[in-house]
Amino acid sequence: MNIDISCKQAWKAKNIALEYISGCPVASFAQLPYYCHNLELTNDGTVTHIETDDEDRFKMVFIAFGVVIRSFKYHMRPLIIIDASHLKGIYEGTNLLAVGMDGNNLIIPIATDVSQVKTGPSWTCFLSKLKECIGEIPNLTIISDRHAAMLSSCEAVFPNAFHGYCCTHLMMNCKLKSIKMQCLFWKMCKAYTVEDFGMAINELRSKRPDVYKKLIEAGVERWSRAYCPRDRYNYMMSNSVESINSLTRDIRKVLITNLVEWYRKLVQG
Repeated sequence: MNIDISCKQAWKAKNIALEYISGCPVASFAQLPYYCHNLELTNDGTVTHIETDDEDRFKMVFIAFGVVIRSFKYHMRPLIIIDASHLKGIYEGTNLLAVGMDGNNLIIPIATDVSQVKTGPSWTCFLSKLKECIGEIPNLTIISDRHAAMLSSCEAVFPNAFHGYCCTHLMMNCKLKSIKMQCLFWKMCKAYTVEDFGMAINELRSKRPDVYKKLIEAGVERWSRAYCPRDRYNYMMSNSVESINSLTRDIRKVLITNLVEWYRKLVQG
């Protein structure tokens, strides 16, 4: 059968089919308060928070499951890795995420958030709610990329925590593309002693003075193992949280209640 339709018609048909299969996105947002209420009733210690604007339109939802909060506070390393990923549904948005690592180096999602955009206020709200859940953790280390909104929000909400940078993102920012220069970069990052670090960074300085300047301006204590003032437990990258983002690649297309339910099953299933 020869059917000739426009791209606009095909797009509408696709959305109608997806809504028929998965449900209505508008109805999912409307159901979110009821879902969060029942989530708190049936999961001891779970914290949820929904914010709307002056016209009662959705701004953000924060979810932290009680079982994970207790596990992090009493049984896990004082380490949080944060990152964000973009949602792919009809209303888009951003999924903020904080994960911890247990004694077996397994990734545990501590809290998640769906916001309209990835801005300073969004990160500040997310981290503030996270702090309400876990409290003041002694010798806390936070690892992320160098996004300006993350840096300012971490400093404002967790002023006593050490904020380390993801070395992979830093290497990308420095545009180190050759294998030889990348190997030298990781030699600097992972050096255990100040002497080994000094030899590696001096070699880099002679070959790429522009990169050397960027790394010094970033603060060597933020990305090098030798100069780190706190214990970051050998986590030099934010790939732990990016692994969760990879798992949600398809689930980020679905309804918001389904996304939150996916996280619940991940930590409680």
